[in-house]
Amino acid sequence: MSALIGVATFMAISPGTASAARGNYRCDRGEFCLGQFYHLTGGVYDNPGSDADLRNDRYTYYSDPTKNPFVAYASRGNSWSAHNNGNRFDVMVYTWPGYTGYKACIVRGRKLDLPSDWKDRIMSFRWITRSECNASGRLL
Repeated sequence: MSALIGVATFMAISPGTASAARGNYRCDRGEFCLGQFYHLTGGVYDNPGSDADLRNDRYTYYSDPTKNPFVAYASRGNSWSAHNNGNRFDVMVYTWPGYTGYKACIVRGRKLDLPSDWKDRIMSFRWITRSECNASGRLL
């Protein structure tokens, strides 16, 4: 009987992942979001501001987007997808912290699975103007 209660308790407090696997994510208007896996599944990192160092950030897992999320797994550049849901600006992504390394632009409104040369490599990002994006030389 105690084993059955233990299993029931574990299931009650364990976060579900089935919804997240179906792409149940939240990227509010004005935010740049990174998905842990393709199609913005798994955890999602969302931020309305620029971030010079993603190594200290975490993904949020929304098992039900209408309820409070639970947070786990440090992002540390482990992203396979992105969504620029910004209001007015494009986003420049970089392969190193501090807005350094290789760079590429993700235009406003773009939602994508990252190409293989960018998968697991985004370590910082900042909001930029369209002219800065066009001058970057690389669009994702």
